[in-house]
Amino acid sequence: MLELSGLFLGFGGVNVIRDLSLRVARGERLVILGPNGAGKTSLLRLIAGEVRPDEGRIWLEARDITRDPSSTRARLGIGRGFQQASLFSSFTLRENLILAAAAHAGRTGPGRDPLRDPALQEVAQCIARQAGLQGLDRPVSAVDYGTARRLDLALALAGAPRLLLLDEPASGIGPGGAAGIHALIAALPRDLTLIVIEHDLDLAFAIADRIAILDHGRIVFDGPPEAARPALKAIYDA
Repeated sequence: MLELSGLFLGFGGVNVIRDLSLRVARGERLVILGPNGAGKTSLLRLIAGEVRPDEGRIWLEARDITRDPSSTRARLGIGRGFQQASLFSSFTLRENLILAAAAHAGRTGPGRDPLRDPALQEVAQCIARQAGLQGLDRPVSAVDYGTARRLDLALALAGAPRLLLLDEPASGIGPGGAAGIHALIAALPRDLTLIVIEHDLDLAFAIADRIAILDHGRIVFDGPPEAARPALKAIYDA
């Protein structure tokens, strides 16, 4: 599904990603772990096309997307969730979902009113069910943080991605809410490829088919979850 080869990325003369190569199979659920500053979010930004590597190549299903912008990658099937949800706070949950679906379907622009489009309303309803969202006619400004995180996940699903990138999807929710988010992620269709950054180790291990550990911009472990704990202990005890 995805192949990264020899990636380097630097900011201000400091390499945050260093000679990183990685393959992700179709339908695989890869969890990326590592300490703060290891380069995890920078790696997702490279895959999503938000930044370009200084060196190296990126392929999506054998297509070289190294120089493709994020908009092209989204059309090719890469979805992105963010550590801090970016939502239209004065709009309702339903309106946020409809606008996201309209953008991905190319139904925006002069003379169009996506909020009145019955097909888009049905798409929004389906995505809401998938993300466990209820009370869709509430404004985003009136919902709790956990609901906002669920909405961010739903917006990432709005473009029907084939590869979904999630950056700490349960961040800041608390143990009870985080478990709910991870249950939703675990219930996503198995043909959807996932790359997830997570700091909660118990929850990360619960959804991972495979774990990669980053440290100082390099992959220092890549393998099955049951073999990852010694490598994690070595990093955090160092």
